[in-house]
Amino acid sequence: MEDFKLEMLGFGSAFNSVEYGNTSGYFESEDSIYIIDCGSTVFNEILRRKLDLSKTINLIITHTHTDHIGSVGTFVEYSYFALGNKLNIFCAKEIESSLITILLASGVTNEMFNIHSHHNNTLDIDENINITFYEVNHVDTLKAFAVVLEETENDRQLIYSGDINNYDDLKEMFISMIYKNVSSIYLDFSLNNSPVHENSLENLEQIVELFENSNIYLMHLDNTIEEYEWKLRKHYSDKKVKVAK
Repeated sequence: MEDFKLEMLGFGSAFNSVEYGNTSGYFESEDSIYIIDCGSTVFNEILRRKLDLSKTINLIITHTHTDHIGSVGTFVEYSYFALGNKLNIFCAKEIESSLITILLASGVTNEMFNIHSHHNNTLDIDENINITFYEVNHVDTLKAFAVVLEETENDRQLIYSGDINNYDDLKEMFISMIYKNVSSIYLDFSLNNSPVHENSLENLEQIVELFENSNIYLMHLDNTIEEYEWKLRKHYSDKKVKVAK
């Protein structure tokens, strides 16, 4: 069985997207496609890759910075007008209103999309995939969330940190997942000592030790791939931690 993991549509930070694109990833089932975030570069990358958009499209949003939602409006309009379908959007309850306001301000109308949230931030995307949103600290001006996706048929999980300034925000969640079948973990990590993105190798090491059987990928790169890979070779000779690319 293949790992439960993402194909990346981009893996750069907001200011490092010319070559690497905005951070976003997707996976597919037989009749659905699941995409996490849709920053300014992502819609064009979806078209460039010729993803099968005849499938049911499920878009998961972690927060409302433009490098994570910058092309959502275009994607909604394309789905509605070009494909004749409504995009399914999933988000935490706390950001639903803000996201709708942003979409409406861009010219999108309510009948063009379906938005899904739940007061406890756990909901089923479909019969095989469910999602839980966990609030994290990123910046003071908006709420941000990590997500845990669970593939119920195979009883395995995928953790996606979203933008986070300290992994400690997810400590309880990580501990609760130790004995589960966590296939892949995607972590925001800064090499430029960003105050709004995790940058501690000690904190990263704690997660590596907790999830020795999981694949761990670093994303939202604010430096070159080469710099990240050099740092990882220095600290993780077994290549357990990789760049999400």
